[in-house]
Amino acid sequence: MTEAPMSGRTVTIAGKRWHLGAKLGQGGGGSVFAASSDAGEDAAVKFVLKAGNAPRDNLIQRPDSELRNILPIWASGEDGDWWTFVMPRGEMSLEAYLLSRATPLREREALEILRDVVTALCELEHHGVVHRDIKPGNVVRCDGRWQVVDFGIARLVEAATATFTKRDARSAPYAAVERWRDERAGCPSDVYSWGVMAFELLSGQLPFPGPREPDYRRQHLQESPPTLVGPSPSLAGLVAECLSKAPGSRPSATEISRRLERLDEALPPGLEAVRDANYRIVLARGEAQAGAQRWRSAREDLEYLWLDALASFRRLSQRVRFELRGVASAAEDRSYGDGWRMRLGTASLSLGLPSRIPDSARQAASLPFTVVAHARMALEWRSDTPHTGRSHALWYCDANSDDRFHWYHSAYRWRGGRTSPEMPFALAVDDAADALKGEPGDFAVALPLTRLDHDAVDEFIDQWAGRLAKAALGGGGND
Repeated sequence: MTEAPMSGRTVTIAGKRWHLGAKLGQGGGGSVFAASSDAGEDAAVKFVLKAGNAPRDNLIQRPDSELRNILPIWASGEDGDWWTFVMPRGEMSLEAYLLSRATPLREREALEILRDVVTALCELEHHGVVHRDIKPGNVVRCDGRWQVVDFGIARLVEAATATFTKRDARSAPYAAVERWRDERAGCPSDVYSWGVMAFELLSGQLPFPGPREPDYRRQHLQESPPTLVGPSPSLAGLVAECLSKAPGSRPSATEISRRLERLDEALPPGLEAVRDANYRIVLARGEAQAGAQRWRSAREDLEYLWLDALASFRRLSQRVRFELRGVASAAEDRSYGDGWRMRLGTASLSLGLPSRIPDSARQAASLPFTVVAHARMALEWRSDTPHTGRSHALWYCDANSDDRFHWYHSAYRWRGGRTSPEMPFALAVDDAADALKGEPGDFAVALPLTRLDHDAVDEFIDQWAGRLAKAALGGGGND
């Protein structure tokens, strides 16, 4: 069986028959169905696909009776390709409850829910378990209190399982910074998710609204949450600490529980002043952490983009060279890394190795887009004319409005009638910036930035082939 069981089936788990009813939900690697036993007991049965999963990585089996705020598992078993787990059927998920309301929760009710959830986190922390998917959809009302459910991606903190087990199984609005970095998730990750939930319950909106996954990633990694308006500074400061970008700066679940219990305590003036100062310091620290994360994310993004630039340049270079070699058997062709030089008659065409743009050059250029790498394509020929060559700059950048990176080519000329042996010619990023921005300077644009997407490469190859053919016979290589 490769698909989740359908409603209407009967399964036997630990010797008891359960009749499956409506599907209640899906997530955490499995599906949950309403179920009733032959004796008329109501329950929920979860099916988790066995492939690639061990039971301990999917659910906490038979939690101790003192775990009041974690939905217990009554029985477990197997059904074909599935692990099966029987648990109480909750009255309503917190997600459904929030959707059913026309107005945000009152602070007192929000705190009641948050206290129940943090109690569950304390229980998990005590038993060395990380849930890894704390969110309203995994909190249900059962036996008069809110309980945490769905351990589909929970893992034992000290388990010798893979660091990245289920690393992509995250709920984007609630996932901690380290989850987005594919780093090991610990108890602070659950605290972060609790902080997102707390912000949502107390304000009626998410601190990071997305809406697309790339938006969530950027917001969680690089942006500070909005200031929480309405709650006391003590509560707002606590939530801000839970949303810290640095896992080590977040309070433990036990500390959160203790501080929630003291919210209603009246403080003398001195302590109240310190509390308010602490809140402001927490906000400032959060902004500093967000700035550090923005810098780290930018550096990591540039590393990935540089690797992408090399890979795409290799494909472009090989394609140009292959097409020219296919029609120029008399050419002398030499390669050096991903660059090459081809001699035909009196002409020499070369495509140089790409280089990474230094930060200093990128900053000096102050262009409205990011240039990651550059290369140079040049044609040289013997001639009695003033011009004996031309070159184009190739830049890997996001100059187009779609915010995606591609290779572009461009060329430049002197202003004021000045000439040079190479015309037009390639320029470094910082030298070409004024010309591209239309500002006064020594250089003007001879060929605007032109994207080398799949279709444009054919035209690019044909243009250079024509120039090479003309130059090879002594006619120069200008158009």
